[in-house]
Amino acid sequence: MTAVCLCDFREGKIPNSLPAMILISGCVYLLMAKGMVSAGMALAACFLVLLAFYPLFWFRMMGAGDIKVISSIPAFLNSREWLQVAGGAFALAGIWSLYIMVRRKKLKERLGYFYSYVTGFLTTGVRTPYSGLKTDSREVLRMGPFLWAGMTVFLMRGGIG
Repeated sequence: MTAVCLCDFREGKIPNSLPAMILISGCVYLLMAKGMVSAGMALAACFLVLLAFYPLFWFRMMGAGDIKVISSIPAFLNSREWLQVAGGAFALAGIWSLYIMVRRKKLKERLGYFYSYVTGFLTTGVRTPYSGLKTDSREVLRMGPFLWAGMTVFLMRGGIG
């Protein structure tokens, strides 16, 4: 998670190798420690999380790397633990995002844009990206550091073990 955080913070991208390493190492650990069934169940959980979060990528609300990392975490954690990590990450990201919007005096503008986006999709059914691929990097919320923080808070509270 530290490598994910550093790559996302510095470059704004998460290399595919990092979520793959998380997924493979978690499944290998479970295979060796608890057997084939546990590793298979973890792999299935990762796939379900990937499917659940894919619409956020489809609408360009979240990057593919962020979704891959979020969906690789169940290889190490059960569903309750994963919810704590992901929930913590999203809560921290939401607080930070709100702070930035208020500081830049863009909260009303961003809420209006989101409302227009949702109503436009619901009335026309046409999917347009919420944000373009060439969005200003100051406007993009990088989830890697928040996922790292969520995992860190989880571990500090006595998670795993």
